[in-house]
Amino acid sequence: MNESVPPEPSRPANDVTQHVGYLLKRAQAALRAAMDKVLREHGLTVPQYATLELLALHPGMSNADLARATFVTRQSGNVVLRGLQEAGLITRPATADHGRARP
Repeated sequence: MNESVPPEPSRPANDVTQHVGYLLKRAQAALRAAMDKVLREHGLTVPQYATLELLALHPGMSNADLARATFVTRQSGNVVLRGLQEAGLITRPATADHGRARP
């Protein structure tokens, strides 16, 4: 008995909607939208939540390391930290007790 697999429907070679990168980006966008919605109810943004999660796991993590781990610039990371501090969710020392941060 000869069972053959039916051919795949033809798609244009440039159909980006079938590329793995496109599909991953769509999944990331859906996840981000869902996270934004839930976190907004708690007055948080995704970067703020990610920062709080990291600080819970690694207390005392440097500003530069937090920024790298949350995929934001050091400047944006400082804005996130300042917002968390103003909301009373974290405390930060007045001055850093170590040298300059890595780029």
